[in-house]
Amino acid sequence: MTASHPAPAHVLSRVAPSFLAADVGGTHVRVARVQASGDDAHPVQVLDYRKYRNADHAGLSAILADFLAEGRARRIAWSPPPATPAKTAR
Repeated sequence: MTASHPAPAHVLSRVAPSFLAADVGGTHVRVARVQASGDDAHPVQVLDYRKYRNADHAGLSAILADFLAEGRARRIAWSPPPATPAKTAR
């Protein structure tokens, strides 16, 4: 048996893909987009989270489609502040 060690955070930020995690219950579904953090105390970083009422959706696929569409819309609507031009030495 080999021991596994988490990669350092600076490595994970470049290679650890995000993925969906869901808690599917009879009344609600909780969906999150998460990523490994590289921190033993908090091994998973939650990037996005939503709670859905099952009765409001046709099924799990509709909930996941809604979650993905909402996340995509937020990422498109958000734009980073403009970069400050670098000053050149004269």
